[in-house]
Amino acid sequence: MVRKWPKVEGRSKKQKYFTLLLIPNNENTMKKWRVPVLLVPIMSVLSIIGISAIVFFAYGYFTYQGEVEALKILRNINASQAEQIRELEQQAKALEDKLLTVDQLDQKVRALVGLDQFETGEAGVGGSLEPLAWEDEDRWQDRERRQTILNTSRRGGSNEEEYLHLTRKIAENYEELREQAEKQAIKLERLLAEVEERLAYLATVPDLWPGEGRITSGYGWRKNPITGRGKEFHEGIDIAARVGTPVRAAAGGEVVFAGYRSGWGRVLVIDHGNGYRTQYAHNSSLLVKVGEQVEKGQTVARVGSTGRSTGAHLDFRIIKNGEFIDPLTMLKD
Repeated sequence: MVRKWPKVEGRSKKQKYFTLLLIPNNENTMKKWRVPVLLVPIMSVLSIIGISAIVFFAYGYFTYQGEVEALKILRNINASQAEQIRELEQQAKALEDKLLTVDQLDQKVRALVGLDQFETGEAGVGGSLEPLAWEDEDRWQDRERRQTILNTSRRGGSNEEEYLHLTRKIAENYEELREQAEKQAIKLERLLAEVEERLAYLATVPDLWPGEGRITSGYGWRKNPITGRGKEFHEGIDIAARVGTPVRAAAGGEVVFAGYRSGWGRVLVIDHGNGYRTQYAHNSSLLVKVGEQVEKGQTVARVGSTGRSTGAHLDFRIIKNGEFIDPLTMLKD
C-alpha cells in the first residue's frame, strides 16, 4: 500500500512577494511589509538610472561651471586685447602723424636752403608719404565700425571674423608704418647730405653785405669821382661808412691777396671757389693774411680812405669766372 503525502499549497508556484520585517528593540509591535518580487529588479534599474543621471548632471554642471569660468577668463583676455589693439592703433596713428610732420619739415628745410629743385629719383626719397591703410577709402573707411568692434570686445561680446579682420588691419598698418619709417630714414639721411652740401655751397656764394653804410656809387658808368670830368665804368659799388667800420667777408673762402695797391690803397681779395672772388678796397687796416681761410660774415678789414679816395668808404667788387658783375645782383636785402 502506497502512502500519499498531502499537497502543500504554493510550493510549485513561483514566489510573488518578499516579506520585510521590522523588529524594534522595545516592546512595540513588529512591522511587516510585503514587497512584490518584480519590484526588486525594477528598483535596481531605477537606482542605476538615478545614480547615472546624478553623475551625468553633476559632471555636466561642473563642466559647465568650468566653461563659464574659462569664458570669463577669455572675455577678460579679449577685452584686454581689444584695449591693447585700441592703444596700438592710437600709437600707430600718432606715429603716422609724426612721419607726416617730418615730411613737412623736410619740405620746409628744402625750401629754406633752395633744394626744391633737387629730386633724387629714389623710392621714398624726396617725395611725400603715401596715405596708410586706414586712410584708404576703399579699404578702411569706417572708423566707427572699428570702434564698435573694439567696444563689443571690451564688453565680452564676440564677432570673431570682424575682430580678426581688425587685427589684420592693425598689423598691415604697422607694416606700412615700418616701411614708411625706413623710407623716411633714408630720405632724411639723403636730405642731411644735400643740406650739408647746399650749405657748403651757399657759404661760398658772395651774397652777404660786406658792411654797413649807404651806397654812394653803383655799378656802371659814372663821372670820374676825383676829377669830376669824363666818364668811367665802375666795376663795383661804393659803400660810404665811418673809418674803422667792420668789413665782412661776403662769403667763405681763402685770402689770395692782402696788401697795398696803387689807387686801391689797402686791398683784400678772397677766392670763394665756384668761380667767385670778391675785392675789398680803400681799407684803413687788413685783419687777415694771404692763405688764411675765412668764414662768411667774418670781419676781415676796416673801412678807410686809402689810395685814390674822396672819403671813407668801401669799394666792393664781385668777380665771377674772371668777369666783374654787379654786386647788387648777388647781395641779399
